[in-house]
Amino acid sequence: MDFSYSVSSLDNENVLTMKGRLDTLAAGSLDQDVQDALSSASKKLILAINDLVYISSSGLRCFVWLLKNCKKNGVQLSIVGMCPTIREVFDLTGLDQMFNIQ
Repeated sequence: MDFSYSVSSLDNENVLTMKGRLDTLAAGSLDQDVQDALSSASKKLILAINDLVYISSSGLRCFVWLLKNCKKNGVQLSIVGMCPTIREVFDLTGLDQMFNIQ
């Protein structure tokens, strides 16, 4: 399954929806659009990852980079729809303690 994503705005919130496998190649293509989403006037970013089935270490790095930049810019970051497999990766790496996972 390939990786795809979309960025949308809803009620002063940006929503980044991800589907598929977030591997090294996909993480690189995601960086610019994420940066654009952060530069908008919105103060809330939601990562909707209901259909994300795999995340590599590069994908995790992208999430950590995103969290760091959100904090720097005063943007609230939330992750919604995390499947059990991805949740296990976050639990094992300790990232579950850093992110607001709903």
